[in-house]
Amino acid sequence: MKYSILLSTIGKRGTLQKSVSNFQSFLTRNDIEFIIATTNPDFKLKGPGKVIRMKKPNTAYFMLRAAKNKRSILLKQATDRMFFMWRKAADTAKGEWMVFVADDTLLSKNFFDRADQMVRSETRVFQPSLLDPQGYIVCGEYFRSYTVSAVRRRLVYEFNLTPDLHGLTRWLDAIRQACDPSNPHEYIFDSESFCWHLGYPIEGGVPPVIAQWDSTSWIASQRVRFGNRRIDLNENFVG
Repeated sequence: MKYSILLSTIGKRGTLQKSVSNFQSFLTRNDIEFIIATTNPDFKLKGPGKVIRMKKPNTAYFMLRAAKNKRSILLKQATDRMFFMWRKAADTAKGEWMVFVADDTLLSKNFFDRADQMVRSETRVFQPSLLDPQGYIVCGEYFRSYTVSAVRRRLVYEFNLTPDLHGLTRWLDAIRQACDPSNPHEYIFDSESFCWHLGYPIEGGVPPVIAQWDSTSWIASQRVRFGNRRIDLNENFVG
C-alpha cells in the first residue's frame, strides 16, 4: 500500500459526508486505503437511501471509546481527540505515506498523481496549496493547522505524533526543521494540487471553527498575498 488516507472525526459535522465522498473517490486506485477513526458510538454515514457501513474495498472503519479506560484524560479536549484518533488510525494503516485529513477538507483530483510525480526517496512531506471555502488560495508556502499533508509513515513514529503536542502545526514544524534546507525535495509544497478547507471563515460561508471573517482577517490578507488566485472548484474536486 502506498497511501493511507486517515480521517479523524466525531461524526457530527455537516461537511463530513462531502469530505468522505471525496476521499472515497480515490479508491479506484489499488494503492490507496481509507481509514476512519471516531470516538462517536453512534457514528454512521448516510448514503443515497442507505447507511454506508465502511465495507468498501480498501476502507476501514473503527470506533474508539474513551470511557472507562486510561486514555480518557487525553480525550477531554477537541485537539486531543483529533490527535488520539489520527495516531490510532496511523497504527492501523499500511501505507508508506500517511495523508492526514479532517472532516471539513477535500483533496483535489490530481493530489495523488502530483505526489506520484514529485516525491523522491528523500521526500518527507508533500503538501498541497490550501484553499478557503470560496476557492481562493490562502496558504501555499508554509504549513497551517488542519492543512492536508502526506507524511512518510516512519516520521509519524520518529517524531511521535501524540496529543501532548497540542497542534499538528507544531508536529509538522518539527519535521520541517529536521529537513535539509539545501534540499528542496525533502519538504514539498505543490502549487498545482489543492486542499479545499470548508471550515475557514468567509463572508456568507459555512459556520467557522476559527475567527470570524472581516476585511482585515488572516484569510483576507492571505488572499491578497497569493494574488487573489481562485481555483475552479467544480473542475478540480469530487465530492
